[in-house]
Amino acid sequence: MKIAVIGANGQVGREVSLFLHVMGVDVVPVSRTEIGGVFLERCGLTCSYGSVSDKNDAARLLEGCDLVADFAHPSNLPSKIRQAVKSNIDNIIHCAPQGAPYVYMSTISAYGMHHEDSKMKNYFFPRTSYASDKRYLERHALSHNKKRDIYVFRLSQVHGILQTVSRQFM
Repeated sequence: MKIAVIGANGQVGREVSLFLHVMGVDVVPVSRTEIGGVFLERCGLTCSYGSVSDKNDAARLLEGCDLVADFAHPSNLPSKIRQAVKSNIDNIIHCAPQGAPYVYMSTISAYGMHHEDSKMKNYFFPRTSYASDKRYLERHALSHNKKRDIYVFRLSQVHGILQTVSRQFM
């Protein structure tokens, strides 16, 4: 199985790419820039470079993949992030090989977590713009479920040698 990891130069995408590689999975880390992929290349992975925001690039980057895992979350003005990610999702779903499932990586923060001292546990409303964006983008990804298998995973703490939470835990 060949898995494309979009956003592989981000904190979680990098960790997952390394884990999959160690487990013997044929992983294709996708990074917008060569500088973003230097670490992964030094660890023995072969990265693909380009942006899924461009349809031609998306088709080239995803060619031959059996599954697409999307960890990307661009840094930009809050008013532009939602549209950028939505466009990326659309391009990935349109350009990924037929039959390749799409996995949108969200976060448990989409619940809009209260401060841990809070007695209230009603997560009906997101508490931050980030949480609101993630909920919206989850729904947007799932709206394409007639075109291919779509999954949304809400990650909480990701542990691994590169993660801050792991160092704090140790």
